[in-house]
Amino acid sequence: MKKPIELYDSVLNVSVELHFSKEKTMFNATVHKCDAVIAEGVHKGSPYPVYIVTMSDRNDFYVLLHECIHLVKHIFADRHIPFSADNDEVLAYYMEWWFKTLWRVCHKKGK
Repeated sequence: MKKPIELYDSVLNVSVELHFSKEKTMFNATVHKCDAVIAEGVHKGSPYPVYIVTMSDRNDFYVLLHECIHLVKHIFADRHIPFSADNDEVLAYYMEWWFKTLWRVCHKKGK
């Protein structure tokens, strides 16, 4: 497996690793018939985990969109931010930010 791409959001102190792998078993989690998985690892010196996004196909727009929703849900839950219709604007902006960030990394020239 190649080295993960590391990303950081300084506003909410979020570390994300983006992995591209065809493997079915990763991070002590078995993936069955799934193109991606969200997992949590330990991040040194942080009270929060590092969030791990693993995809088998960097060009799958829909899977990345799907996984970004899970990613934002996990981040909000760890920071005690409600994930509800009452704060849908915050959800939408944060979701958009992560999707754009990850999509750009997936399609950066030379990768």
